[in-house]
Amino acid sequence: MLLNLINLKFQNKPSSAFQAHPITTKVAAAISLVFVLTFGIKFTFHSYSPTLLRTAMVTSGSFLLAFLASLLFLDT
Repeated sequence: MLLNLINLKFQNKPSSAFQAHPITTKVAAAISLVFVLTFGIKFTFHSYSPTLLRTAMVTSGSFLLAFLASLLFLDT
């Protein structure tokens, strides 16, 4: 949903949000990778520290949401 809102905001502009804010985009991509990897580890290794994985998933998901939302509200 956030990606659709970002696309709507930058629809008639010459550059996309990802070109206008490259650092934020790279950080969001890295956090997204961490988020996906923690889910992969959780489903592959069920017995590996579930509290640590749950904390990593919640934290990375929250940061991902914050960085994508910041693309909507950043004005340069």
